[in-house]
Amino acid sequence: MTGIPKWRAMFGFAALAVIGLAIVRRDIQAEAPAGALLLLTGGLGLGWEARRAWLNDRIRRAHTAARERRAAISAARRAREQLARHQRSLRRRTDEGARERHAVIARAEHFRNLGARRQEILRRSMREQELSGAARRWHALDAGAFAAELESVFSRRGLMPMRGDTGDLRDVILTTAAGARSVARHMPPGLQARARDVQELDDIRRRVGAETAYLVALAGFTSAAVRLSRTLPLTLVEAHLLAAWQQQDVRT
Repeated sequence: MTGIPKWRAMFGFAALAVIGLAIVRRDIQAEAPAGALLLLTGGLGLGWEARRAWLNDRIRRAHTAARERRAAISAARRAREQLARHQRSLRRRTDEGARERHAVIARAEHFRNLGARRQEILRRSMREQELSGAARRWHALDAGAFAAELESVFSRRGLMPMRGDTGDLRDVILTTAAGARSVARHMPPGLQARARDVQELDDIRRRVGAETAYLVALAGFTSAAVRLSRTLPLTLVEAHLLAAWQQQDVRT
């Protein structure tokens, strides 16, 4: 019966039940068992087909509900994926915008630093040129002008010069306002200071009770003089240092 369409099977069972009922109602003794059998068969068939139709309807409804759930899940998944793609795209655009802003800021900072470095290099170059020019002017002074200008530089730095009894006209005693004493000696123009000159000046420093000493030599110092001065409270002064002192005095 499963291959027969439902409505045909139900029609057939209904027909059997009607025929059986008609036979039973005729109350013929010989036909009563056959009528009861037909009525029972038709009733059972109708009940079976009704149950099968109910089960098929439940299955169909379950399948429909399952398809709807799958469709809803698929739609939700597609919506989540679309949202995730949108968020990734938004983050990518945001990151790209941030990188571009950072790049612009970095470029601006680079050019600003580059400009500052160039200005610093220019300032150093100009200062070096000024120092070189001032150092050349020191070299151009004669002995008398050099000594007078040297005492003036020390005076502007708070070291009042005066002649002391050291036995050498090149020596000057320097005194601060607090009473601290130093001694300075300048070498003849064109003559380098040697280690012997450093030692002599340090001996004079100890003899006059000075705390520090300055040895001035426009022609520079020998390497031995430089090494010895590092072990003593003595400052080696050449033309560039004198020029730097003059610039400091001008700025202050």
